Amino acid sequence: ELRQRLEQVNLLKTSLLLIAAKGSGTELCARYLHEKNTPWLELAEYEKLTAAPLDLLEQLRDGLLFIPEVAELNKTEQKGLLLVLAKAEKYGVRVVCGTSSALPQLAAEGQFDNTLLQSLSVTTLRVPALEDHREDIPDLARAMVTLLAETSEATYREFDIAALNALRNGDWPGNLVQLDNVIRNLMQTSLGEKITLDDVSRVLEQFEPIRQPLANGSFIPQADHQFDLDKPLRETRDEFERLYFTYHMTKAGGNMSKMAEAVQLERTHLYRKLKQLGMKAK
Repeated sequence: ELRQRLEQVNLLKTSLLLIAAKGSGTELCARYLHEKNTPWLELAEYEKLTAAPLDLLEQLRDGLLFIPEVAELNKTEQKGLLLVLAKAEKYGVRVVCGTSSALPQLAAEGQFDNTLLQSLSVTTLRVPALEDHREDIPDLARAMVTLLAETSEATYREFDIAALNALRNGDWPGNLVQLDNVIRNLMQTSLGEKITLDDVSRVLEQFEPIRQPLANGSFIPQADHQFDLDKPLRETRDEFERLYFTYHMTKAGGNMSKMAEAVQLERTHLYRKLKQLGMKAK
């Protein structure tokens, strides 16, 4: 049904807002709409929306611009996106935005531009969380296994029935991203010719974090890290900074605006720092 709706939207050549829990596959939906041999950009440096929006459209002429989390844009960047949406048709660019936030609530609180909300609301689709279509998990698991084998990332293995049932009944707060991680782990670490219930139980238990409560009642993984003080200062400092930024990225749920505020860095400087450390912004 989701594919049918995407095909219908694809005929309209309009911008699209995808509403989904994190990890549910908004990028997959955007790529489904992307025409072969045309430009594609998943925008990570949002300041480009304000620095040179028309240059961005020229670069992507007849292609697709994907913004994974539109709620992360600041007020100036939101204005830039409004301009991009207004001019996109002229350049033949399709703009696809994703969000896991309640944009109407953010608009009511003054954090999100109401005009931009109305523009994005013209065409919207909700992407279901994995728990909403558990019956698809066995087919998804087999498809992921086949893809990994075809790309030579792992040796092909089949699942036994009990293993597939365990996957279907598992807890998937990370949605498709978490399922993909589990399948990769199973393919790379299982010893038998088939992936069994014991294999699935072993890997799912490994994905359960040691949980440390935060002030707001949520949890993040407990970091257990010891530093080698015999290393040069620069290496030790970089190691600490990677741990520090990983902690704050997890705590902010991947929201770069919140993370920048927490670590008291301008977002441009934060992106530069993460790149320097070899880290990828989520």
